[in-house]
Amino acid sequence: MGLTACAGSNQPHPMNAIDPRDLMVGAYVMYEGQPFKVDDISLVQGVSLSAGYNFICDVSFARLQPIPITPEWLERLGYTERAALGGMKYTPSQGEAEVYYYRSKDSYRLLICSEQIALTSVHHLQVLVWHTERVALTLPNGQSH
Repeated sequence: MGLTACAGSNQPHPMNAIDPRDLMVGAYVMYEGQPFKVDDISLVQGVSLSAGYNFICDVSFARLQPIPITPEWLERLGYTERAALGGMKYTPSQGEAEVYYYRSKDSYRLLICSEQIALTSVHHLQVLVWHTERVALTLPNGQSH
């Protein structure tokens, strides 16, 4: 059986804190060094998170950290890697929003409507793809790690 805790600490963790306006239900974030899925968002109480059978309630936004974009996370979210000039191209299994990695800039960028947007994290990618294509990028079979 999983752990359940419903008393989040309000101790701020300012390094890479996530702005609540940048979150959505279903996004993946880091909490205490582990990836979790956001299950609920309350601007007053914070967020509820899950990872498998572990549920955590009322986590302060200041305690959440972004998950960096990596080839592994892109693959887990349904992207296929291909070589491209100057880096890598990641093609989605759903939708049309491709991700490019540029070696010279060490930067991931999302291509939407012929415009490239610099990506900052996994949840940033999820939000952009949802708002532009209405495609939810999730891990298969409810995985969280």
